[in-house]
Amino acid sequence: MMRLRATRKSTRRCQKCGGFGHSSRSCMKGGAADTTALLVIDFQKDFCPKSDVNPDGGRLGVAGADKILDEVKKLQALAKGWKLRIATQDWHPRDHVSFLSNNKGPFIELPSGLKLATLNHDGHDFIQAMWPNHCIQPDKAEDNEKGGVEFFPGFDTTGYEIIHKGTIREVDSYSGFGDALSPKGQPKKYEDTKLKETLDKNGIKHVVVCGIATDYCVAATCMDAIAYGYQVTLVLKASAGVADETIAKALTEMQAAGVNIVENSTKVTDEENMA
Repeated sequence: MMRLRATRKSTRRCQKCGGFGHSSRSCMKGGAADTTALLVIDFQKDFCPKSDVNPDGGRLGVAGADKILDEVKKLQALAKGWKLRIATQDWHPRDHVSFLSNNKGPFIELPSGLKLATLNHDGHDFIQAMWPNHCIQPDKAEDNEKGGVEFFPGFDTTGYEIIHKGTIREVDSYSGFGDALSPKGQPKKYEDTKLKETLDKNGIKHVVVCGIATDYCVAATCMDAIAYGYQVTLVLKASAGVADETIAKALTEMQAAGVNIVENSTKVTDEENMA
């Protein structure tokens, strides 16, 4: 896995906003804050391991995903003065194309056990990963599937714009912007979540991204954001990924594309990250 230089935790208090981990000189309260958005990807019960805290979730739990809450909260505290705060939710119909239960194959099985299928939509062949049923829309979920679509306990989305994705049966949308079949940098043809419209109407130039999973939905969102011309910062400690190999590959691709990858929330407001 790609490793970034460790940074010493700061206890200094900013004289401008009262927050910790940055100076008043590099504070984003005003100025850059007016064009910056926090974007938390799919911090939902089904993507976190099932536990006493999360009894309704875990259908597609990512190891360690429940451990990112503290760092997400630090980012949320930083973002209180930013122009916009957004949380995305996988919001699938029960017959969604990504569910293994809805597909008969043939499949290619990876060493990890993940199954892939070649599917077609509107003349486009695409490779689709097959997942357990997860994050099913409340009015379409069976009793044993309810609750997983909800945000993880302790993740407070008060005052946040909520973006639903993966809402259309025929296509998957890892990215918070929408489907993967549309050309990069172009409007989304099959599922447009209106995330880009929301960012643009608020004058956002810089998105700070975190969430689940680093190597899938987080990466896809970051890559789309770069293609649309936004400045993108990814916070690793506030994100969780599926597997070391795919995390490393995704981080390499994101960094090559221009995503600014930082270890934790204390680095977000450093001046070199706000250029």
